[in-house]
Amino acid sequence: MTPELRQDYLKTLGIPEFLYGTSECVNATTDRVGCLVIETEQEHSFCRSGQSYDLLEKMLGAIGLPMSDVVCVRATNTTLSSVIEVNPSKVILIMDKALKSTIDHTFTTFHPHEIISNPALKREAWEVLKEVKKCLK
Repeated sequence: MTPELRQDYLKTLGIPEFLYGTSECVNATTDRVGCLVIETEQEHSFCRSGQSYDLLEKMLGAIGLPMSDVVCVRATNTTLSSVIEVNPSKVILIMDKALKSTIDHTFTTFHPHEIISNPALKREAWEVLKEVKKCLK
């Protein structure tokens, strides 16, 4: 369909012109961060300074991912899709076993606070982080 024909259709349908005008859009693939890290935890959040943030920084640093290439956010099962949509990334790391996503390049592991409380979880978290690293290459 030519741009002119498309505009004719939209005008006929009564769609306001500002909705079908051209705009300068930024290519989303160039604005993606390396990793979107999602949590539900609020009391021991890694979205602010503290033990959980420090451990997260060390975990991601171990796979060569600097915090400058990471976005940390909170989500619930009901807000997860919209949070992912507004934060484009190469890889999504969900740090709460209760949150589920079917989106490609999504990994789930334990929250850093859980790992601090139970060091036996480190091994499983490390295996997940190695998969994240593969995906980022």
